[in-house]
Amino acid sequence: VQTCALPISEGGAVPPQGAPTTPPTPGDTITVATFNCENVFLGPPDPGHDAHDQPPKPEAALAAVGRVLQNTRADVVAVQEVHDKKALDALVDKYMTGNPYPYRVIVPGNDSRGINVAILSKYPIVDVHSNAGETFDVNGRKQHFSRDFLEATVRVKDGFELTVGTTHLKAQAGGQTADDKRLGEGKEIHKILT
Repeated sequence: VQTCALPISEGGAVPPQGAPTTPPTPGDTITVATFNCENVFLGPPDPGHDAHDQPPKPEAALAAVGRVLQNTRADVVAVQEVHDKKALDALVDKYMTGNPYPYRVIVPGNDSRGINVAILSKYPIVDVHSNAGETFDVNGRKQHFSRDFLEATVRVKDGFELTVGTTHLKAQAGGQTADDKRLGEGKEIHKILT
């Protein structure tokens, strides 16, 4: 798990509905984390997706992922390799206590196995943008993100919104072709963010 704390600017607090924590006050920080949950399937993949003989994640492993995410105490968590909304909801509702992340977003991406990226938040998610359909050039060929570059804007306070992005680049297997695709994805993310 990677985390970072960001300062929050001045502004009035907006309590998020259902969030178990007190909204921050000026001078506080917001903590953002990222975590690859690794193959969170609750059942077989959807038709048309290649499971690569991947069985559903065992209960003990799901519980461990839930504990790790909850123990980060992060305000916003970007997660990778979660199958769908049902799996994302189970991570929070079944494997964490106190509903620490009432705001959640996951959008189907381009992965052949049906693993996606998602964002969990203690604060309201007020805007979502998927880049899964965007194309970019890699060595003269149009490409899509291997999964997605998912962006979500979180309203932490009046006058303070934070846009968080998450992705899961092309797997390193595949030699130079994979390296080129990963570099292309990185360049496209830089272009989107600048």
